Formats: sequence, structure tokens, C-alpha cells
Amino acid sequence: MLYVGVYLWYAASMLKVEGQVVARISKGIRDCLTDMRMPDGNPLDQEFKEFLLQQAHNFAVAIDKDVQVGSDLPEDAYRRDPLPSAALLLDMLLRGNSADPADVSAWREELKSPAGVWLWHSIEESTLASMNVLRKTLQVCYVK
Repeated sequence: MLYVGVYLWYAASMLKVEGQVVARISKGIRDCLTDMRMPDGNPLDQEFKEFLLQQAHNFAVAIDKDVQVGSDLPEDAYRRDPLPSAALLLDMLLRGNSADPADVSAWREELKSPAGVWLWHSIEESTLASMNVLRKTLQVCYVK
């Protein structure tokens, strides 16, 4: 859903699409989620599809915040924390892998280690690469 969020962010923030175009994009995402299957071959249940769609929206909002954070800092500035989109993904992964608050807290501390910093920087670089491909390489546009 992080990468779906990149496309949603691009459409809404960069191309300023609205109305019918947003509805068509949402329909495409819903169609994709309808085609997806659980490991046992069953379709995703409706509640989980709505959760995933909401997460894509949350990522689009977080990516918009990433852009703001990036524009407020000098290019060579060191950030002690991940960008909002990476933080959201990492939070989902941590909470999705354990309900034990002690585990989640220990993993959060691990994210401050060199390996943890490498992980969130890798996520951010991957997201940035997707944003740049849409903008610069593919020059994607949406039509009404």
C-alpha cells in the first residue's frame, strides 16, 4: 500500500486531479484488491480490503508530509527519525508482528541502531525512486 500511496500522492498533489479521476483511481485500487487472494486462495474479506485502501490513503498523506519535511531541511542534513511514510510503514510492521508492547518497544529501539537506520533509509530511497519515476521518467498523467 506504500507504493499505491505514492501513486495517490502523485495524482492528488502533483497533478491536482479530483472528482471523476480520483473515483476511477479508487475503483482501480478496489478492483486490484478484489483480485488479490489470501495464501489459502480465498479472496480478501471486505473489512481487510477497506483497511488496505485506508492505509494507501494514509501513505499518500504521509508522503505529502515527507515532501514538506524534505523541503524544510538542507539536503545534507542528518535526520534522526524516519520520514512520515517510512515511520508509518515501520509502525505497521512492528505492531503487525507482535501484540506485546515490550517487543514493539525493543524493536523501536533497534531502529535506532545502524541496521535500523539502514532499513528506514532503504524504505525512503525506494519510495523516492518511485516518486521520481512517475515524475521524471514516465511523466505519468491522468486524463478526465
